[in-house]
Amino acid sequence: MDTPQDTSAAGPAGAPRGIGGGRPTIKDVAAAAEVSTATVSRVLSRSSNVSPELVARVTRVIDELGYSPNGLTRGVFRGRSNSIGVLVGDLRSHFYVELVRGAEEVATPADSSVLLVGTSRNPSAERRLLNLMDEQRVRGLITTTGPDNDDLTRQMASRGTQCVLLTRAPATAHPGMHSVHLDDQAAGALCARHLYRLGRRRIAVVTSTQRLATQRLRLAGVTAERDATGPAAGAISAHVCDTGEPGDVAAAVAELLARRGGDGPPDAVICTSGRLTREVVGSLRASGVRIPDDIALVSFDDFPWASLIDPPLTVVDQQPYRMGVLATQLILAEDRDEPEEVVIQPTLIVRRSCGASAPTASPDIPYNGT
Repeated sequence: MDTPQDTSAAGPAGAPRGIGGGRPTIKDVAAAAEVSTATVSRVLSRSSNVSPELVARVTRVIDELGYSPNGLTRGVFRGRSNSIGVLVGDLRSHFYVELVRGAEEVATPADSSVLLVGTSRNPSAERRLLNLMDEQRVRGLITTTGPDNDDLTRQMASRGTQCVLLTRAPATAHPGMHSVHLDDQAAGALCARHLYRLGRRRIAVVTSTQRLATQRLRLAGVTAERDATGPAAGAISAHVCDTGEPGDVAAAVAELLARRGGDGPPDAVICTSGRLTREVVGSLRASGVRIPDDIALVSFDDFPWASLIDPPLTVVDQQPYRMGVLATQLILAEDRDEPEEVVIQPTLIVRRSCGASAPTASPDIPYNGT
């Protein structure tokens, strides 16, 4: 006589069952692996904050139980949707495209979706969309907005939504408000240091509105490097483009080219805002300036066309893809009691617009353009 087999661990057609006899849940996995549900979530999202031993243990239990997470289960478990809201200023920007690509790379394996919305850099639209994200109970929020609407972001964090500010740190700390941003002051200093090493002495800075911390810090970094260089460096002239419109940029370039005095006109320009770069290049060329013969140029953001124009542009790579990855990992971790700030150190991609030629005058910075 055949011995009856125990089928309590399987449902119809051999479907796996959880500890209570139903479909396996994340709680079943956590109990069997003797870890928290937050740890299981981090393993599923491939977070780097879990030891290899725990990953192996949780993965083994997932396989044994046949656990397969789904968006509805996750949403019910957390009391919120399984979408990660991403709020960006300009949907046309390559920076934001790469940011979203990085976010999706982490969110998709964790059975989360990315909800992308653009604000067109309009504070009123930002406020309306933040309220919409809060109403939809998104699992987390990644925002590139300015500080004007931080009260709403803080409100979402207080209600349990993990929020990550990109490109800046929050003005006041909150356990649910994290940040991932470039070391902007170090980036400004890196640009100036490179130009000084190449023999440039009179640097002009074309920058965006000084209401933005990113722009203030980058300009501060340039100024600090000038002070560290000493008397050999000329005065720094700053030219602010509040609107970023072509006419605004053209006026700033005309102003810097007309600079007079003991130092004379600049022999180098640092553009601290990636979205101003195209207009700066166009205005310099329209004025008959030869880059880099007359004026060296360094900018921010490694646009797809940065290496294709003549001369190829030297840029600070802000690593937006990596920012998206790191921000999403912070959201998926979920169980921290303190805010986390991730600061990315700047990388300078050296091409011919700065006047460098292989071998570069900066031995610690690789030459990447011809």
